[in-house]
Amino acid sequence: MAVPIPTTLAHSAPVDPDQEPHSSNTSNVAVVPPMEQCSRESTLTRRSAAYSERRSSTAVYDEQIAERKRLEAEEAERERYEEMEIRRIKEEKARREAEKERKQKEEEQYREQVNSAYYYSVMN
Repeated sequence: MAVPIPTTLAHSAPVDPDQEPHSSNTSNVAVVPPMEQCSRESTLTRRSAAYSERRSSTAVYDEQIAERKRLEAEEAERERYEEMEIRRIKEEKARREAEKERKQKEEEQYREQVNSAYYYSVMN
């Protein structure tokens, strides 16, 4: 999309007499009355300003959307991390409990073996 250049900027440069059209080329140059030229310039300037305002408000809106998406992504990442941490803690707790139960069973089996060996030795 082409960006319009305000005519006030395009025509504010000093005029170089060597670059002015010669009298033979004046038939190609449109003559615009001064009041009409001012009206045209102000209209173009207003249009350009309105376009710039629309463009800047659109850019601000786009930035707000991008910021919101970034914040949502950060929040989702934080939630995933918290869920993984909770899951890790639960798994670690379950492993410790399973290890504790296994040790208790081993100790119980050992006591039973010792008791049965003692009972067998007493009976014989």
